[in-house]
Amino acid sequence: MTISELQQQIIDEIIRITSDMSMSGKDGELKRLKGYKQAIPIFTAYSDEPEEDGEDLFPYFVVRVDNITYHGENGNAASIMIMFAIYDEDEKQRGYYTLTSIMERVIMRFQKDRVLGRFFCDGKMAMQYQEDDSYPQFFGGIEMVWYLPEIEMEGLW
Repeated sequence: MTISELQQQIIDEIIRITSDMSMSGKDGELKRLKGYKQAIPIFTAYSDEPEEDGEDLFPYFVVRVDNITYHGENGNAASIMIMFAIYDEDEKQRGYYTLTSIMERVIMRFQKDRVLGRFFCDGKMAMQYQEDDSYPQFFGGIEMVWYLPEIEMEGLW
């Protein structure tokens, strides 16, 4: 469960460092950023719950593990992609600035202190934006590498 633990700790930390920010949902109400492991929830077309029809999905982020390498004594690493989605109908494209602010907070947090529980973050990070204009939805992401705790070998002798 190490990877799941890493994903949850990243989610918790991003929620913590963005807790003072309010963003718009599709319903126009102010919302807090929500985090998901690996993918957003699957919504049914006939849901009775407002959050389950996708209406309240925004703003959100997903902590996705792209790949994991196990090198034994030389360390283990996971490539992580954190994808952010913001909804903002402001015609001045304020959603882009909100998105950038969130991603910069995350990068600054892990550049200043690369430790998160039992995990250690590599200093190289890449920030990316969606290629096409998707107003009023704004998408971006951060690529990171996290080092995992060493797996202890059991009784070889």
